[in-house]
Amino acid sequence: MNEAKTWYASKTLWVNLVALIVGVLGYLLGQDVVQEYPAIVAAFVAVQGALNVILRMVTSQSIK
Repeated sequence: MNEAKTWYASKTLWVNLVALIVGVLGYLLGQDVVQEYPAIVAAFVAVQGALNVILRMVTSQSIK
């Protein structure tokens, strides 16, 4: 059985934390950013989703 790792060693956590920060910044900047750069926003969402799937598939350790 694999030993649990610390929460800050979780790549999945960091990917989601970055997504959260970008989402909050986007909200604070207003919807004009989304309207001006829809392709960038869509790409970010797609990349974030893909990274979550990949990280979930390769994760073997739980976090403490």
